[in-house]
Amino acid sequence: MTKDISVNSKIFFRMTDFPADKGSFELDQRIVERLKSWGMTEYESKIYTVLVMLQVGSARDIHELTGIPRGRVYEIISDLTKKGYIGVINGSPTRYHALDIARTFERIKKNTLQSIEEVVQMLEEIEKKARPAKVPGYTVQSESAIENQINYILRRAKDSVLILCSDPVFFKKYINEIKCSNKKLNLHIVVNNPSEYPYRGLNIYESDELIKSSLMDEKMYSDHSARLVFAIFADFREDILVIRRGSSLEGIFSSEFPVAEYIQRSITERICKA
Repeated sequence: MTKDISVNSKIFFRMTDFPADKGSFELDQRIVERLKSWGMTEYESKIYTVLVMLQVGSARDIHELTGIPRGRVYEIISDLTKKGYIGVINGSPTRYHALDIARTFERIKKNTLQSIEEVVQMLEEIEKKARPAKVPGYTVQSESAIENQINYILRRAKDSVLILCSDPVFFKKYINEIKCSNKKLNLHIVVNNPSEYPYRGLNIYESDELIKSSLMDEKMYSDHSARLVFAIFADFREDILVIRRGSSLEGIFSSEFPVAEYIQRSITERICKA
């Protein structure tokens, strides 16, 4: 007969003829991999999982159920004890138990977040003291990287911003940041259809045929189509263009590029004269 043994609805082992004999255990590799991704070694994750299942066990129990050499079991148990995952029950033999799971991982999560915040703060201090690097341009392709770059430019802008957009859904994702920028900057927004952007207090303009055909219409190439979804030109010195190529997005950033300055100045003058 085969039984499934589970803890908190997560199956850790499959065991045969339990508890008549120790039978054969097969560690569920899913939980082992999850614990490894959390930062445990493979031996640590196996031993910890065994103790969660057993509740209380000796080094011999752990050795027999995992196949980990006895000497290594003692080493790993010592490490897990120092890290606060397991407790020790003195006696003969010495036995071990997993400490309260929820409290253990809540503590670890809290410490991890605090450590991350400290690292971020330290890196930001280093960044403030570093010489600004003159990077003429680069490309980012993940949505999170594009989002970070858009927010970075909007926060960094000090005077004038021009936004071009052909996708109202994409625009809506950044409406809070855009409204915040509108309070402190000279902000102009150019779109294909202003009725799709029902936001009060923003200077929203309809693109004319030249702007539309040269910058905002979809372009066809030999192997793909490309369309400008969103663009920011800030302070006549830096910009980001978000382009959809087929089904993927790509962000192209440039700084102190003369053409970007020309585009921002000429389009701003053009829409203000219309």
